Amino acid sequence: MAANKTGVFVGVAIAVIGVAALLYFSQSPPAIEDATGAIGAAERHRAEQLTDADVELDGESAGDAAAAEAAFSVTGEELVDLLGKASVQEKASYFERADLDQRMSLLAHASVEERAAALDRASKLEKAAFLDRAANVEKIAALERASAGEKAAVLSRAVEVEKSEVLERASLERGTFERMSVQEKAALLDRMDEAERVSMLDRADAVEKAAILDRFTVQQKAAAFERATLQEKAACLERVSEMEKASLLDRASQAEKAAVLERCTAVQKASLLSRASLDRQSALMSRFSISEKAAMLDRATEVEKAAYLERVSEVEKAAALERATEVEKAAILDRAFAAERSDDLLARMSLERATLERMSVQEKAAVLDRFDQAERAKMLDRASVAEKAAILDRVSMAEKAAVMERASLQEKTAMLDRISMQEKRAMYERAFVE
Repeated sequence: MAANKTGVFVGVAIAVIGVAALLYFSQSPPAIEDATGAIGAAERHRAEQLTDADVELDGESAGDAAAAEAAFSVTGEELVDLLGKASVQEKASYFERADLDQRMSLLAHASVEERAAALDRASKLEKAAFLDRAANVEKIAALERASAGEKAAVLSRAVEVEKSEVLERASLERGTFERMSVQEKAALLDRMDEAERVSMLDRADAVEKAAILDRFTVQQKAAAFERATLQEKAACLERVSEMEKASLLDRASQAEKAAVLERCTAVQKASLLSRASLDRQSALMSRFSISEKAAMLDRATEVEKAAYLERVSEVEKAAALERATEVEKAAILDRAFAAERSDDLLARMSLERATLERMSVQEKAAVLDRFDQAERAKMLDRASVAEKAAILDRVSMAEKAAVMERASLQEKTAMLDRISMQEKRAMYERAFVE
């Protein structure tokens, strides 16, 4: 019996050395800085406020974010799908981050009502400038919509500027003109030819021009806005409401949306991803690297890890069990015998129950190692939740990734809630890499 025990000890020692070597050479360092850790650590990550400088992706060195961004090829379809789930405020925020050329490109897709609304929010000086650019026909049409008071003010200003030349052409004395009512002055202006009225309108001040332009039809406002300079359009777009900005972005092409959203912060991208449907999140997660999937599994609860381990094949269960500690193996063996209340396993091992109970932890571990894959898998199923979780923590990254692939949609979604902002941002970016 002593000789047998010595042989067992030697076998155990060799097995331990082999397992240690396998662990050392098979595991590679995680690509994401926070790839390991318990759920508490993950919650701390979630509470942090992230900046672009905090984000590192696979193959990206600190301070090289711009180069990494340039390497992404946006697919468009997935981007539009994700953007559709953003809130009005988020869409407006994405629009704000667009540069001037992108905004002008988005504006080309705007409706007549949206362009008119942008002009409505222009300053008085901007409206006056827009009216100055209008065609003579539009100026006349605008003046016809002016109130009697506005027409009278325009005519009075023209008389002051031209030093009564207008009155001479109308065969009027200044005193007579000054005694005329607002309605009479307005009627006098209406009787002038188009060229004269346009000339007088050009002499109106910014307040008067703005008031007249406000009476434009929606189509006229949109046309006036189209004639504005690039800077004037940009200034007006700064003033539109969040709803209108979101509407502009919704009308943009896929490529334009992609260009705007590429300028979003990591926090905005992570927020957008969190709004995606369960199916979309699960589909995007399939693009995670092995190390990222392993990191997600590391944040699972003990119950989730145990559930994942239940789904793997007998071969994988046996391989995972090989990485368990001697204490865990001994506990699993004891639990298996207690659950079965049978001497069949002992008989196959030529052992008495009393002999098993006297065996050391190392000896029990060695006994478990001698079972075939099916028997070991069966015993592992009887392990406690804590034991299964501990064993799963010891498997290689590749095995963890494989386990994660077998998770249910709900479990994957639960994992996504625990990952850090950096990982969500990496996941978002990977969705657009062809």
